[in-house]
Amino acid sequence: MAVDDGVIVEIGPAAALNARYTPRTRLDATGKVLCPGFVDCHTHLVFGGERVAEFERKLAGATYQELLAAGGGILSTMRATRAAPLDSLVRTGQRRLAALLKLGTTTVEIKSGYGLDAANELAALPGVRVQGLMTMAPWDAPPDEIRTVFQRTRALGEWLAVEMALSQPPAFSMGMTDDFEIAIEEGATHVRVGRALFGEREATNETTRG
Repeated sequence: MAVDDGVIVEIGPAAALNARYTPRTRLDATGKVLCPGFVDCHTHLVFGGERVAEFERKLAGATYQELLAAGGGILSTMRATRAAPLDSLVRTGQRRLAALLKLGTTTVEIKSGYGLDAANELAALPGVRVQGLMTMAPWDAPPDEIRTVFQRTRALGEWLAVEMALSQPPAFSMGMTDDFEIAIEEGATHVRVGRALFGEREATNETTRG
């Protein structure tokens, strides 16, 4: 394989590549597997606390609603994130990145939301390049209220673009099967319309409409 500036330019027999190119650096991968890096396109990275103790309760049949009622679920890590010093959030995030890289993940797209307001989110995202914002309007809200939710998300994105000196406006993932038309009118770049495409999912005590 011939690579130039991080781009694969040709794959073929070693003899043919050696005749065609003069390598600046040669890596011997004999006995190894050369494969593309994994892309983790949806993960949490910057957060405090952990919810390992909830795993056994889930195995025993506890629902997410029961965990929330007991102060667990996202509420527990939300509190821990807001209480954690910035350097602690950075260190734990770096350790998670190192573990992902060791296991073959070379690109990580993360999401956040534990801070619950703009000030706390910005404080928890040093060095993170914001690519987009995601929101969902209340299921049973009237159209005017839904539109307001999407307008606020767009305004937040425009504010972030200035505050974080983004090179381009963030993407907006907002709008689902019941309200995607309003979302598009308000600037959505991504919509989620799985129910419109594939039909209703069978409801369980762990799922809601999507």
